[in-house]
Amino acid sequence: MVKPLQLLNVLNDFSENLRDANYSDINHLYSLTVLYCAEYLMCTRASFLRYNKEEQILYHGATVMFNDAREMAVNIEEKLKHITIPFKADYRASISLEPETTAVSDVAKHPNLSRVIDDALGITPKHALFAPLYLNDEFIGIIEAVRASPSDDFDSTDRVYFSILTNFVATLLSGIRSSDWAIRDALTGIYNVNFFKQTCDQLITENERRQHEDSTFCVAMIDIDNFKTINDTYGHKVGDLVLRHVVQVIAACLRKNDVLARFGGDEFCIVFKGCPMTNARIVCERILERIRNEKTMSDDKVIPHSISIGVAEYRSHGTKREDIMHFADIAMYRSKNRGKNCYTIYSSEMGT
Repeated sequence: MVKPLQLLNVLNDFSENLRDANYSDINHLYSLTVLYCAEYLMCTRASFLRYNKEEQILYHGATVMFNDAREMAVNIEEKLKHITIPFKADYRASISLEPETTAVSDVAKHPNLSRVIDDALGITPKHALFAPLYLNDEFIGIIEAVRASPSDDFDSTDRVYFSILTNFVATLLSGIRSSDWAIRDALTGIYNVNFFKQTCDQLITENERRQHEDSTFCVAMIDIDNFKTINDTYGHKVGDLVLRHVVQVIAACLRKNDVLARFGGDEFCIVFKGCPMTNARIVCERILERIRNEKTMSDDKVIPHSISIGVAEYRSHGTKREDIMHFADIAMYRSKNRGKNCYTIYSSEMGT
C-alpha cells in the first residue's frame, strides 16, 4: 500500500502547487512533472522534451537527474541548453502518435533513439519510458524517464504509475483555463494566430456594417531580430525565455482591447482596435523603446535582442484581412532591410 499512497501524495502535491495556475505556470508544471517522475520512479533521469513544430526538432525543456546516492545533479541546464534532436528521424516521432506509455529496454541498442541527452550528462541509459504530451489536441513534447542500471528495468507497476502521472499532467493542462486553450499559444500564453484572424474578420465585418469612414484599425507584424542566432548561441530554452520576455514587454505597451498573438516561431502580430495610423505609430515607438531598455537575463548573462515591426491600416492599405496582414509583413521586412530594430509603415511603393 505504500506506493499507491505515495502516488496519491504526489498527485495532491501537483494540485496544491498549481491550484491557482495560469499560463506562466506551465513551465513550472513541466519541472514538477520530471521531478516527481525521477523521485517517485527512482529514475536516473527524467526529462520533458519540448517540440518545435517550425524547426521539426525536440529540445530540452526540463530535466532532473539523480546519482547512485539519489543526490540531485546540478548545472543540468548548462549541459543541455544546445541539445536538439531531429524529430522525424528519431524514434520519438512514432512515440508521439501512441496514446499510451511506450517502454524501451536496452536503449543503447535501439537504432533510431537519440541518446544525445544522456551522452551530455554522462549517463549510459538502459531502460526508458516515454509518453507524448498534448495540449488542445496539439503535440507539444515528450516526457521520458530513464534508468541506467541494467538490472533495474521498469516493471508493469512502474509503467502504470508513469501513465497515471503523465495522464494527470495532461488533465491539468486541459483543465487550466480550459475555455481559453483553444485560442491560446501554449508557449507564451498570448492569443494564437487563429484568434487573431477571427478578430480581424470580425472588425472588418463590423466596419462594413457601420460604414463609418473614421472607423479603422491597424495591424502590426513583429519579428525578433536574429532569433536563430540567439537559439544557436544560448540554446532553445533561452530562446523561449526571450520569446516570453518580448511578449511581456509588448503586452505592457498595449491597451486592454488590443489583441497580441503569436503568428508562429519568433513572429507576432497585433490588432490595434479603433486605432488610426497616427496612434499606431506612437505605440510602435513605445514598444521599440521598451524592448531596447528591457534586458532578458539568463544565468547572469544579458541576452541581446531587438525587434522589427511593420504596420498596415484597414481601408488605407486594404479592406481584406489577408491583404492587410500581407502588407504589414512587407513593411516588417522593409524594417529588416533598413537595419532592424525599427518600424515601417506600409506604402504602395513597397509592392504587393
